[in-house]
Amino acid sequence: MSKFVRRFLACLFACALLLALASAGIRTAPQAHAATTSASTATSTCVAPPANFNPLTATKSEIALYGLPPKPTEKKSLQSWEQIVTTAKHRDCAASVARPDLSSRLHASMPRSHSVTPNFSNSSWYTWSGYATGWGYGSGFDEARGNWYLPCVSAPDAYGYHSITWVGLGGWYNNEYLLQAGTINDPTWGLSLWWEAWPSNKIQVISGIYPRCGDDIFSDVWVNYSTSTSYYYVEDYTTGAYYSNHYNNFVPDRQSAEWIDERPTCADGNYTPLANFGSTYFFHSTAEVTGTSTYGSISSYRPGSIKMTASNGAVIAAPGGLDSTGEIFRDYWYGTGSGELC
Repeated sequence: MSKFVRRFLACLFACALLLALASAGIRTAPQAHAATTSASTATSTCVAPPANFNPLTATKSEIALYGLPPKPTEKKSLQSWEQIVTTAKHRDCAASVARPDLSSRLHASMPRSHSVTPNFSNSSWYTWSGYATGWGYGSGFDEARGNWYLPCVSAPDAYGYHSITWVGLGGWYNNEYLLQAGTINDPTWGLSLWWEAWPSNKIQVISGIYPRCGDDIFSDVWVNYSTSTSYYYVEDYTTGAYYSNHYNNFVPDRQSAEWIDERPTCADGNYTPLANFGSTYFFHSTAEVTGTSTYGSISSYRPGSIKMTASNGAVIAAPGGLDSTGEIFRDYWYGTGSGELC
């Protein structure tokens, strides 16, 4: 048998073997996990990064493909970004679950139409405690981000007591449009990650990540104003599990960024008791000015502290002062306040 004939027969055998494997449903190589996720107008293919993926050497398109936050150029922000993305190992591609019941409670008493106060120092509201920055600052912001340790709610708080934590863009000054992502940390709704583009959709609870109290949480929300597309990313930094996606045709109010602990209201509009979260430690709290690559701390952009008050005016939660970097503060619980259990 000639050498040519032997090669020809070998090729035929190889092709037949491959066809047999394919017909048997056997994969010849492992595939990256991919799934289609959707939430109202948000639809994209969710692709998890492969085990050997290195975000530090990845291209811009690869970073976007795997749903990671955009890479900054400023040195300090770049260092923080590198810490986040190198721990992001497990992308949750399960669909987030809409919770309209939570949304109606969360936003029934949302702050509305606060006036610009350039020399603003502090304010109060019945449902928010933490810091907001902006107050009409320049062209506003297109990104806000930060870390916090998921609070451990103290006993004897039980059903009907609530506490959530988030980072967001908009919602305080001028209009209600608010993009936010954070954690639910209370004895009624349990511990979970979530995101929302209010008022266009309802709270989306992330069903495939199970945070524990004390975990380091990172949240990042940003918007592309030219395409009217909003993006959100929330990661359990302790475990490396993260969820990210985008929401089309939604633009939050760019004139404020927030780092907040919040209590919701009941369906009838009455406030709920604030669960005893002890204190929430926020850090790496920064925002990016619209149309730039400049990230600044809370203290860089007309910061305002917000204390949460009960209906009788008693303070039930309030932030401490910002540290020397302007990125770190603690938000303290002082009481439950009078409220309706729901």
